[in-house]
Amino acid sequence: MIFKKIICVLLFFCCINIFFSTFCHSEQKVNEYKKFLEQVSPVIDDEEKAYFLKLDDERKETFIQQFWDKLDPIPATPENEFKNDYLARLDYVNTWYGRNSQRSKTYLVLGKPDFIQSYTSAPGIFPLEVWYYDHLAIDGLPASLRLIFFKRHGVGDYRLYSPLLDGINEIMINRSLDPAQSETKQLLWTALGYDLRTALESISPGFNKNTSEIYLARLSMSLNTLKKKFGAEKRPTVETTIYYKSYPAQVITFIHLDQSMNYIIEGGVFIPRSFLSYEKYQDNYYAKIEISLDIMNEDTIPVDAINDVVNLQFTESQWNEISVSPLFYSFSSILLPGSYRLVFLIRNSLKNEAFKIEKDVVVLELENQDIAATDLLLGYKAIQEERYKGTECMGGPMRPPSKKQIVGADQCVRPQKRKGSELESGNNNENIIKPFEFSKMKYFPVTDNRFSLNQNVLVYNEIYFNNEQGIPEEPVSIIYVLKSSRTERMFYEVIKVNDLLLDNRILPLLGTLSLKEVPAGTYALEAQINMGDDILWKSGKSELLVTSEPVNFKRILAERTQTLTPFVLHYNLARQYFMKENIAKAREHIIIALDFDSDSSDALLLSSEISRKEEGNSP
Repeated sequence: MIFKKIICVLLFFCCINIFFSTFCHSEQKVNEYKKFLEQVSPVIDDEEKAYFLKLDDERKETFIQQFWDKLDPIPATPENEFKNDYLARLDYVNTWYGRNSQRSKTYLVLGKPDFIQSYTSAPGIFPLEVWYYDHLAIDGLPASLRLIFFKRHGVGDYRLYSPLLDGINEIMINRSLDPAQSETKQLLWTALGYDLRTALESISPGFNKNTSEIYLARLSMSLNTLKKKFGAEKRPTVETTIYYKSYPAQVITFIHLDQSMNYIIEGGVFIPRSFLSYEKYQDNYYAKIEISLDIMNEDTIPVDAINDVVNLQFTESQWNEISVSPLFYSFSSILLPGSYRLVFLIRNSLKNEAFKIEKDVVVLELENQDIAATDLLLGYKAIQEERYKGTECMGGPMRPPSKKQIVGADQCVRPQKRKGSELESGNNNENIIKPFEFSKMKYFPVTDNRFSLNQNVLVYNEIYFNNEQGIPEEPVSIIYVLKSSRTERMFYEVIKVNDLLLDNRILPLLGTLSLKEVPAGTYALEAQINMGDDILWKSGKSELLVTSEPVNFKRILAERTQTLTPFVLHYNLARQYFMKENIAKAREHIIIALDFDSDSSDALLLSSEISRKEEGNSP
């Protein structure tokens, strides 16, 4: 009898244990599903949510798996790129913006902005941020957005601004001022700056306040709702909304070695005046040119990419000087020997026009020859670097950079560089490689080798002495020869080598050729270096066109925003060596890169990939 009672008690406790285990497991599942719905609320639509809530646990698990699978942009890969990216966004907003804020919802739906401009202590207005998106690909939304988040009355969380429902009154500290009055409006507009003014009026170029409100309402929808409602629409994208036209643009490249014998490509694209268009506001002229460049290797894999925006602003007096001038955009990159293709896409935001231009380049190995040299680079001006470090733009002060960089006419300004969402002053570190800067000189190249009668031609190139003797100490003579079918002209100059040396292997040469009394025509330009009776080096032929028509070298100059700092240089080299499976060289350069920036997530990730390769290659 006692035994039966013991058995009954044990069975009772077993049942209680099973009940509580089942209850706890069920409660845990409920919490997991609730957390899932909270996490994906910016993505899931109402129908999907209602369907999910009706399912049993087993079918809910299947739904969750299928939900993420449908959003996977590349099903062929083992990773779900969308899920990984979305969960990373979720961690970010939970840390910085809070789960339920309007900035969090926007960040989760649209992703990280291309640029954030903060106005935390601007005079006369409450704290606000402008989020810029330049290349969106979301159904029902424009490709470009500029969204303002502001603190109403200067307190609380940031909320999304509506040009229609809020208006400029909502961001003004002094509510007694009437922005409709011309004096107040002019003072306010001058203080705010062009980019903030346009964002206050419209969330996207070409939108009015009513259209802006329509698209702001769409931002409150989930991603899947946007897909269902607008996925069938032909969403405006770069490919479908801009007009591709043919423009006489030109690309110039110059490949040389730095003092560490790394191959540097200096390049530039000449954008004709016919492609540029300006918008006048009050007394200033504005233009915006988007520049995209992919440098691809023989396997069509990008080894470097540039996505830049050139914002032009000129006063009335500056405009009178540059109104007919083209734009010259220059860049620097670092490459390994091999064949490459440069693919430029240039877009005019105001006209919705674009053109594409490509150029093939070959980086030859120069350090394996006893004496090697670059091609001849022709230019119209060269100035000392000390003079080039000015900060004025065409005789007038530059406005503070509002989005990426601002440049002036025929004055190449060192733009500020962007790190995250903050602006930092450009670093004058002499180790930074800037386009067409050689030693302590800034060089201004021409793209078509075309000059007028009586103009001077500057010829730059570098000679590399890789033999044991290095550069000879004796004076050498440089001979430049202009040849045509009818005439030949020689320019002769004796130089002292030691006055020019960069180190014991690199000899930079800059010659000046006067075209005075040179007949108009097409010439082949050659260069030759002699030491006594010996010819040390002879160049190939470069075409030079001398014309009787005037050639105007006045142009607007802009440079790549990101400069080749030591970190960027060594990180890019590590990537390229890694792609070529030269793991030892990749390791060598990633160590140096991490010495300059030990917190770089890209460099740390590449370092771990290199380690994985090293482990796989070890015996």
